Amino acid sequence: MSDAQQREREAREVPEAISYTAADPRIEMVPESGCWVWMGRANDRGYARLSAGQYRHKYAHTAFWETANGPVPKGMVLDHTCRVKTCVNPSHVRAATPRQNALENSIGNAARNAAKTHCPKCGGGFTRNRQGRRVCVPCHLAACKRYYENVKKPKIATIRGLAAPTTEEG
Repeated sequence: MSDAQQREREAREVPEAISYTAADPRIEMVPESGCWVWMGRANDRGYARLSAGQYRHKYAHTAFWETANGPVPKGMVLDHTCRVKTCVNPSHVRAATPRQNALENSIGNAARNAAKTHCPKCGGGFTRNRQGRRVCVPCHLAACKRYYENVKKPKIATIRGLAAPTTEEG
């Protein structure tokens, strides 16, 4: 390794006892939003990463949050309330359950479906079944009727030795 590469590497390294605060030279302040944007490494999903110090191989927002608030509670994840993945401002990060994080801040299918209050097929309201899943009662009853007519009724007729019922009249 050349001297220039060694000096560049040492400049990037962070001492073990660094305090993760706004004074970190790798942070750029954005006054309009209050975000502390991490100018260091980011992973392939765009989240700021640390590569040295006691938080080696951790997300930068986790290190800053833990410096300000202590360890992340068990079963919780850190959620960017500002929606900026490289923001490390501890006041823009909150501890949330994985479900809260997915439903409140996502544009994915889980968040879209959770926001639905009525069935898109028939307009009926959703209710919870015994397993806790949301179901549309009119659509569920129609599906049960179709199953009975197309699967159960022919099986019963075959078992009883009757001719399979036809749907044609005539």
